[in-house]
Amino acid sequence: SALATIVSETFGGSIAYDEYLRFDDKVALEVDAAKRRHACDLIPLLELTVGGARHRALLFKALADRLGLACELHAGPYLRGAHQQHAWVVLLSQEDYEGVCERHVLDLLHDVGAMYLEEGDDALWYKRLSHYKHSS
Repeated sequence: SALATIVSETFGGSIAYDEYLRFDDKVALEVDAAKRRHACDLIPLLELTVGGARHRALLFKALADRLGLACELHAGPYLRGAHQQHAWVVLLSQEDYEGVCERHVLDLLHDVGAMYLEEGDDALWYKRLSHYKHSS
């Protein structure tokens, strides 16, 4: 998806799975610096030059809504640990003749633009629901 690529590039491009935690440290430093500059916890999203899963998912959702693309923004269940504040987008396909709507998780981090069936193993991995279950 072209929109996925634009969002990813806005926030530092694709990230290998094994680089994710180090990249998230860069994101935290940039967010903290922006908070200090603004003397506020609310910062302009597009002021960031690197962004983690939550920043990418939020920007994609805002742009998709403006373009009329059906999707949902989801946040992970982890309150602390390596995957706190993890978020993702679920794309919704048009209903088929039986009224079934396919749901796909959109990768905005690693294999940018890839879509995974929502309950498939790849989607569970991307959503960080198949590992680190005890970090919250």
